[in-house]
Amino acid sequence: MRKLLLLLIVLLNILMLDAQKLNINGKVLNFEKKPVENATIYLLKQKDSSIINYTSSNREGNFSLKTDEVYEPSILKVDAEKLISYSGILKISGNPFPWEISNLKEIRCPIFRR
Repeated sequence: MRKLLLLLIVLLNILMLDAQKLNINGKVLNFEKKPVENATIYLLKQKDSSIINYTSSNREGNFSLKTDEVYEPSILKVDAEKLISYSGILKISGNPFPWEISNLKEIRCPIFRR
């Protein structure tokens, strides 16, 4: 009984530590709805644009960004080399449910030719 209680306490501590993590999962698609490979996804602090964490998309355009819970407004930025940059402000309410980012701002990179 004591071993079972000890195991239960250890498992609850692990679950509590895991609950303090933030997971942002998504898929990067281009304007033709095709996956974008190797796009870089940044989570930035809104006040000074310092990087909280970053990751890149895989061959199918999927990404998973894991970080400690964020308690201030942040910016999610997606950069695809030589393509388009997207960014949007995140306001996380502590809700554990999935949420969607709908207002992303598109920034087209200029193309220079010689």
